[in-house]
Amino acid sequence: MNTPVLLPQSQQERHKRARVDVSSPTRDPAIDRAYDLMQTDPTVPPHVKDLFCHLMESRDQLMEWILQQYRELKEEVISLRAENKLLKSSVPHADASIPISTQSIVSQDPISNSLTHTRITEDDFETKERQRSIVVAGVPESRDPITSARLTYDFDCVRQILDHLSIEAIPVCTFRMGRPSISRPRLLKVVFPSTFYRNLALKRAHYLKSFHTRVFIRPSLSKTERDKIRLERGSKPPPQIPNGTIVTNTVDPHFNTSPNTISTCDAPVNSNPTIDPAGCAGNA
Repeated sequence: MNTPVLLPQSQQERHKRARVDVSSPTRDPAIDRAYDLMQTDPTVPPHVKDLFCHLMESRDQLMEWILQQYRELKEEVISLRAENKLLKSSVPHADASIPISTQSIVSQDPISNSLTHTRITEDDFETKERQRSIVVAGVPESRDPITSARLTYDFDCVRQILDHLSIEAIPVCTFRMGRPSISRPRLLKVVFPSTFYRNLALKRAHYLKSFHTRVFIRPSLSKTERDKIRLERGSKPPPQIPNGTIVTNTVDPHFNTSPNTISTCDAPVNSNPTIDPAGCAGNA
């Protein structure tokens, strides 16, 4: 085989390999010599020569692109360093311009600031949850000793109410509020995925006039709002009928007096309320 042999580099050349100049990229002379020998070698198949030619061209293009990116990044780094230096020089003047009162507020105990932020976050969460919630009155409670069965009953009753109101949304959660009472069932709180479905349910509250069980809904109110309604109703004189008899208002102050909402005091309480999936209330 008469393939020309590439002479090995000297020991000194191998140790003193030239660094790539980013301003004008060049090939390694040894690679160029090897490439030229391969092109002039008649024993090398033409397709191998074409392949190496394509690889060399791709290498040159890739090297040129890398160096171009390097130049752009280098210019950007120089610009950012100058901007950073300018900002650092202006920091002392900015600190001097801050009022003492503001500095004292910023330097307060970080633990107290964290607790205040946590309380604000919790209040915001509760407010947003109330904006997505309704309260249902008049749904008897299950006497089943199994907790999951009672929860299933409450959810099934809420499902029937929402079906009657044509609400196309599954509640995020449904739960009873307050302690159990023998005299009347506890209120049911229903949390929707968004405020839209809550408002739609309240808008269609009058549909419950044709519901098979006497249930009522109202918005979810904060304690402050309930106390305000209680004070407003307590300041109003009781209504009188023509013969002079005073009618006592027995409506629970937690509910408004619109025809679409009513307290559990006005809802019929079953002597032994249990769950009836077909009718939302019944006798066990």
